[in-house]
Amino acid sequence: MPVTCALNFDPISLAQRDRIGAVICHLLESRWAEVRSALLIACGFEAG
Repeated sequence: MPVTCALNFDPISLAQRDRIGAVICHLLESRWAEVRSALLIACGFEAG
């Protein structure tokens, strides 16, 4: 993203990949551990 932004993992839902559309940004490899943790918390598998 060209500016600082945030991802919200609270409203998690499933979607078919072909219905999502074009990729709007890429996430640095170093941030994927944070994404994993946020998804586990949002799904109730980890305490927040």
